Amino acid sequence: MKERGNMLRNITERKEAEEALLESEERFRSIVENSHDGIMILDGAYRLIYVNDELCRISGYSREEIIGQDFRNFLDEESKQLVADRYIRRQRGEEVPPRYEFNIVRKDGQKRRVEISSSVIKDSAGRVKTVGQILDITERRQAEELYRTLGSSSPVGVYIFQDRKFRFVNPQFQKYTGFSEDELLGKESLELVHPEDRERVRESAVAMLKGNRLSPYELRYIVKGGEILWATETVTSIRYKGKRAVLGNFMDITERKQMEQQLE
Repeated sequence: MKERGNMLRNITERKEAEEALLESEERFRSIVENSHDGIMILDGAYRLIYVNDELCRISGYSREEIIGQDFRNFLDEESKQLVADRYIRRQRGEEVPPRYEFNIVRKDGQKRRVEISSSVIKDSAGRVKTVGQILDITERRQAEELYRTLGSSSPVGVYIFQDRKFRFVNPQFQKYTGFSEDELLGKESLELVHPEDRERVRESAVAMLKGNRLSPYELRYIVKGGEILWATETVTSIRYKGKRAVLGNFMDITERKQMEQQLE
């Protein structure tokens, strides 16, 4: 009787374990299929053995057209060499950057810039597989290039701040403030604003991010060396590197303000 009880208990425990495993697999499958990243699994010969819907959308191919294909067939010539080099080194167990960029050529011939994060796993038979998560960053890179081009040639100071820190500054902004690009990037944006103007600038940024249209306003900057620079500034809400940010531009009006003060 005792042995029978142990047998029933073992069967029950095994069934519960199987059900838990099945539930876990279903949950994992649901997460993968609904992911905003394209997800793929490659075997040791670069063949795609699994892709989710998002990867199909990025590439423009159906799942039936992709499965079994050599992943390199979907890359431009420049990217093939890069991906092959990273792939081989990763399969050997060498230390390589897990995240990098390359180009995918869609079914319609359009080239898309993507970012991949990959890792190596082994299946139950000990065979090495590569799991890759792919994010389409084409629009982000185009926007960054546009900001860089416009900012570099602009006669006014142009900057982007995100999470309260400078993420982009053009040469004119560097010239106005006296700080180099290395000194500005990552710096708290309000550090350059005169203490008496910081609250007004903060309130203006919040109002703008809420969708309110702002007119140009005046404020004081404390530039390198401690001097005060007067500026007229406008700010706009943008998307930068996939996140909300603030694009600002300003003109130096210090001489005008000094003349006004003299007249007064």
